[in-house]
Amino acid sequence: MKLVKGLVAGLITTGVLFSSPVKALETDQYLTWNVELKDSSQTFNDYFNNELIPNYLEKINKRPNKKTKEELVSGLYQYAFQGLYSSRVRHFLNNSEEIDRFPDKSVSFREYKRESIYRSDLPFPWFFLPISRTLNINGNYLGVDKIGHFFGFGRRYFQEYTKLTDKGVNEQKAIEKIIDRGIVLEKLLVGGLIDGVFSSADLEADYQGFLLARKLSSSDDYFNLENGKWKQIKPVDIISFINPDFDETYNPSYYSGLRKPYTQKRIKELYAEKENEPIVHERFENYKKHKHSFSYNYVREHKGKKK
Repeated sequence: MKLVKGLVAGLITTGVLFSSPVKALETDQYLTWNVELKDSSQTFNDYFNNELIPNYLEKINKRPNKKTKEELVSGLYQYAFQGLYSSRVRHFLNNSEEIDRFPDKSVSFREYKRESIYRSDLPFPWFFLPISRTLNINGNYLGVDKIGHFFGFGRRYFQEYTKLTDKGVNEQKAIEKIIDRGIVLEKLLVGGLIDGVFSSADLEADYQGFLLARKLSSSDDYFNLENGKWKQIKPVDIISFINPDFDETYNPSYYSGLRKPYTQKRIKELYAEKENEPIVHERFENYKKHKHSFSYNYVREHKGKKK
């Protein structure tokens, strides 16, 4: 009984803190192990700085009540990603002719899923699992869903972090608390409990989105209020916040429930012997040059404790 009450309390608390709908979107980078995608870094950076930010600033500058810089950044994130089915940035990445994706638009989502590690005969709702396509950002192969996490949950991390530090919680403790809550959310509402997938790569994207939001709000280098109007001072390098740990083949997910035997079997059968193929080996060697984030190490320590 205590366990059930604790679970319910956790769900309610997480829902209140993050105000997130119960949805899950997964990705499969294994399918790109023998695929070279064009780097979309410049295209994504240009879109973020030359279209998304100017359009957002134009919108809010028409309003009489001016935001604080924290509110400005939080609003920018929400403008980029309001939700799974209302996302400007996701629409751009999925539809721009300048973005190289795998599989391309000629392949239906049904065909894509049939070839992915998530193909299975699981009963409802386990079989109903939308799959995100993969793109290459600065040599990092990641699902479009990770950019949704970057803005959607990065914003929630940032808002909760701001509340905690405003209450006097020290920076380190505040960061640990937001990661802890992200882990709970990934376990229950957008991952493990819903579709049997606990994605460490999702949590890395959440954290990196938070880091960018904190940088934009704490620096005078990017936005300034002049004569009642917000202006962008210099471009934002969003690419520097995307790293190899967004790739679910390098930073693997954990599977549970009915999902576990099906997915792990497919990975073993299809990819166990392919990891040392030249294209995969080279990609992973480049990945290893990257230093893992605090969140990555914190999440792995948590998973080690929970076995």
